[in-house]
Amino acid sequence: MWLIQEPLHKLYKKIKDEGHASDTLSYSQSEALLPKLLEAYTTTTIILDALDECDKTKRYRLIKTLKNLIRDCKNLKVFITSRRDPDINTHLQSEDTLEMSATDNENDIRLFVRSELDKVEETRGRPISLALREEIIETLHNKSNSM
Repeated sequence: MWLIQEPLHKLYKKIKDEGHASDTLSYSQSEALLPKLLEAYTTTTIILDALDECDKTKRYRLIKTLKNLIRDCKNLKVFITSRRDPDINTHLQSEDTLEMSATDNENDIRLFVRSELDKVEETRGRPISLALREEIIETLHNKSNSM
């Protein structure tokens, strides 16, 4: 049994035999390798954070690759976080997409912040003024909506 998956080992051996063992994988090589690697698992989750920070000229290719993986690999789930850039919204629109925003869990965020402030009060041994509590909650709420 290989310590690394066999498809990756075979690709490395091929590249090494061609005299390029120190090279990095090309995008195309990685794209072709991913479905083979995913076959080894009953379920795989890919988490892609801040897609909007990816170079705009390259992110369409990444989205296309992920869509192809989702189509071809039934054991794959993809979770993407991003700001609402129009090109991302356009490329990710599908019946299989579940969209969420910070406002969807607004009340949960407020409850969590209140709970954490209660812990701070316990640690300090004295209460935080009502005005300061509300300012903290509002500031965090506003910042979560601006992302």
